[in-house]
Amino acid sequence: MNGDPRTRTVTQATRAQQGGVVCEVLSGQGVASRHVLSERPAVVGSEPSVDVVIAEATVSRKHASFEATPRGVRVKDLGSRNGTWYLGASVTDAMVPFGATVRLGKTLVRFVAGADAGADGGPVIDGLQGASVAFGEHRTQLKRVAATDVPVLLRGETGSGKEAAARALHLAGSRGPGPFITFDGAHASAELLDSQLFGHKKGAFTGATENRAGAVELADGGTLFLDGVSELPAEAQVRLLRVLETRKYTRLGDDKPRESDFRLVSASQHDLEKLVRERCFREDLYFRLAVAVIDVPPLRQRAGDVRLLAEHFAAQRGITLDGVTLAAWERAEWPGNVRELKNAVERYELNLSPGGAGPAPVVARSKVIGEVEKSLLVAALEQHRYDVNQAAQQLGLSRSQTYRLMQRHGIEPRKRERGS
Repeated sequence: MNGDPRTRTVTQATRAQQGGVVCEVLSGQGVASRHVLSERPAVVGSEPSVDVVIAEATVSRKHASFEATPRGVRVKDLGSRNGTWYLGASVTDAMVPFGATVRLGKTLVRFVAGADAGADGGPVIDGLQGASVAFGEHRTQLKRVAATDVPVLLRGETGSGKEAAARALHLAGSRGPGPFITFDGAHASAELLDSQLFGHKKGAFTGATENRAGAVELADGGTLFLDGVSELPAEAQVRLLRVLETRKYTRLGDDKPRESDFRLVSASQHDLEKLVRERCFREDLYFRLAVAVIDVPPLRQRAGDVRLLAEHFAAQRGITLDGVTLAAWERAEWPGNVRELKNAVERYELNLSPGGAGPAPVVARSKVIGEVEKSLLVAALEQHRYDVNQAAQQLGLSRSQTYRLMQRHGIEPRKRERGS
């Protein structure tokens, strides 16, 4: 709880005792708040005087009541205007098992018990949604490591949520109030990599019109998330290792050493141990990065989480998903993992029928949006002679997002075409 003003307990206890039950708000304006439940019914609603306050427009003043029992949480709807929903059905009085998610209007809440509820007094990892066994184990690992300051290596497939895990580690640790800086090693410019990572002095190279801090300097007092670490060239690996050993670095074109105190969280979708054996990655750097190793589970291993995540993303956008689409999504493979699912929800919103009759077929909708997406991307790249930075700015995307979009549509990066 740590004095977070968003957290309000129903009982007088300052934290859940062993076997205690916590209600976590997963979406809406009360996102990341946690409420300890007792054995007496707790009234939930938007009214300031109730036991669990969720100040969200679709939550009634006295929406429902939650009562902790040894078998789960008894949920009663109190005549709310937008309903209380569990497993896609409206409920008036239901026993909900621990780990399950309930929707109040457009707000999702989840019930966790015992150690999963933070009963050990350890750090709370907020902002990560999942009720599956695989995700519960992942979340527990994050909690343990968040209490330390050691370097962490996150391993997982593309789109599985490595950046979300890194951000959760940062926020739950002692460096939470400090900066969280992301550096994408997979798509960093080879010519400007040193400048982007360590900064540069004015005049260090053509176009360096001012002094600029790099990612290492910006992360001072916080966390540096180094994504795509396996893609760093050998020279950058040497310089990064030196920084990790000494905490000192030098801006490009400068001779003044500087210091930065940061926690390093790195991520890779490739097997770094294999790359070390193949002499494609420095062994000494690997051991510096992998003091703690956490595997982020792919979505196909997280049974039941597709519906929870889809409804969470939909609630963030103020929409409701139809049951047919949810059922189809639960059977899908999702090779792009959580990121692909989030994109699917965004496409769903774009293609709701104007007459309110429901969305177009999922396959047809995805194909149409994919074609439009690709045409907009190609047009922006051609307009700016394949200058990815300018194309990204026009599209309202980050540089790394634009590269990922190019990869998705099979568009190869080109050297920037020069004008006459």
